Amino acid sequence: MPPQGSGGVVFFEHVDYGGTAGQALAKGNYTRAQLQAAGVQDNWASSVRVPAGWTVTIYAEDNLTGQSWTRTADTPNFVALSPNANDHLTSCRIQSTQRRRFHPLAEVEPASQALLSYSSSRLSEARVMTAPSRCRRHAMA
Repeated sequence: MPPQGSGGVVFFEHVDYGGTAGQALAKGNYTRAQLQAAGVQDNWASSVRVPAGWTVTIYAEDNLTGQSWTRTADTPNFVALSPNANDHLTSCRIQSTQRRRFHPLAEVEPASQALLSYSSSRLSEARVMTAPSRCRRHAMA
C-alpha cells in the first residue's frame, strides 16, 4: 500500500491505489501538460490519496473545464463516483479545505463589511475595521 502521509495529492493508475502512482502534487492548479510532467497521464487515473484538510477537484477537460468531481478524502475507486470518473482526469485544482479561524473575542458588527487583520497565531490584539474612519482594538486573552 502506498504511503498516506506523502505531503501531497497522489493519483494512481488503477483502483485501490494500484498500478503506477504519479508524483505527489502540491496545492495549485494543474493543466494536462503539468500533470503529464508529474507522471499523471491524460485520462489515466482510477484512484487518489488526498491528505487531511485538502480538497482536489478533478476535471474531465484541460484548463479546469468540463465535468468535475470534488474529493476531500482518499478515494479508492473512481468507478463508484457519480458520474463515473474512471480514466477521466485531464486537469485538477488542489487546495486547502481548512479555513483560518479568528479569535473568539474579536467582535465584528454584522451589518458592516468588517476586516479583521492579524499577523500571527500569537495574537495579542486585533483591529476591527468597520468603516474607514472607525477602528476599535480588542485585547486578546
